[in-house]
Amino acid sequence: MRKYVLLGLFFLAWSQMATARADTLADIRKRGHLNCGVSQGLEGFSSRNEADEWHGFDVDFCRAVAAAILGKDGKAKFVPLSAEQRFKALRDKQVDILTRNTTWTMKRDLELALTFPAVVYYDGQGFMLPASLVIDSIAQLSGAKICILSGTTAETNIKAYFELEKLDYLLVASSTRDEMLSRYEDGECDVVSADRSALHGDRLRMKEPANHVVLPDIISKEPLGPVVRDEDRVLQDVVRWTVNLIVTAEEAELKRGLIANPDAPLSELQELLLRRSAALSGKLGLTESWPRNVIGATGHYGEIYDRNLGPKSPLGIPRGNNALWYDGGLLYAPPMR
Repeated sequence: MRKYVLLGLFFLAWSQMATARADTLADIRKRGHLNCGVSQGLEGFSSRNEADEWHGFDVDFCRAVAAAILGKDGKAKFVPLSAEQRFKALRDKQVDILTRNTTWTMKRDLELALTFPAVVYYDGQGFMLPASLVIDSIAQLSGAKICILSGTTAETNIKAYFELEKLDYLLVASSTRDEMLSRYEDGECDVVSADRSALHGDRLRMKEPANHVVLPDIISKEPLGPVVRDEDRVLQDVVRWTVNLIVTAEEAELKRGLIANPDAPLSELQELLLRRSAALSGKLGLTESWPRNVIGATGHYGEIYDRNLGPKSPLGIPRGNNALWYDGGLLYAPPMR
């Protein structure tokens, strides 16, 4: 008898978990928008323009997920979060997803009850300093005072690297990016250390950007990607395959403009991508139009990268590791079939 009671409790718990997972997309649709946690202002990734409109690389990936769930006109609401606030805000359901330059680590994955469905940007921790210091290598930074953002992987990375290389250092931690950069400009620290991509944006915020340089060296691997709660299994799949679709669309040269023009002829490969990804829409809890909605909202990965981070953007960051696999980069999506 006890065995049957235990089995009954197990299936009841499993049913409740399944219902909770399924309700996530329903809640988003009922609400009418996707809640995305973003940075408090990081040029190229998530920041607001003069019209108070959000734009950036992370913002576009949020809009892509919103389009997958809610349709081509799907709306996203952006909630600015500090590095220290972000994980608690997600666990407490203040947001549905983090699309906020967040590094996927083993500790975060296993201890925070959160899941990283995909990597959208391959980064590494670097250093920005005044050009007047005439330093071109991390090896010359012994004895430096280093400004970092608390709640990030920067502190542990610096400790591991500098102690391994037997370099002296002093950390100056700040709770917000504005505070960190203000301390740097006021001379409280000699250098700033953060994700190298972020430093390119920080450099633009200096009073005289030309007077500051970002060193080419990196001291860590920083795979950045969206984050969702462990129990939101359906949303995990939606985010994962939205990212994979965006990457695969670049391989197929399926641009936003082709989707926007109903009369534009599509290649056999482009048609195949749309048809195969639409065929599995039911498994994701989406409509068959989800692939067109996503690409129509943001374009493929290369389009997102170019307008926010690429050489023609204010940041001017080469694709590097974020190029497609056949162009020497690390971007590689599983087959969409």
